[in-house]
Amino acid sequence: MARHRTQQGSFAEEGGPDLAPLIDCVFLLLIFFMVTTVFLHTKGLDVDMPAKSEATEEQKKD
Repeated sequence: MARHRTQQGSFAEEGGPDLAPLIDCVFLLLIFFMVTTVFLHTKGLDVDMPAKSEATEEQKKD
């Protein structure tokens, strides 16, 4: 950033370009790529479910 001397003799920094529009564009691109990304479906665990007769017996014991 450029510095210039003020009337009082001290140095002051000039304002740079506004970064808010750049940050907005970066967030929009981030959201766009997150939404359009193809996620891989992983296989789940193989679980042996009890048969229907076994499930009803457990409920009757309670």
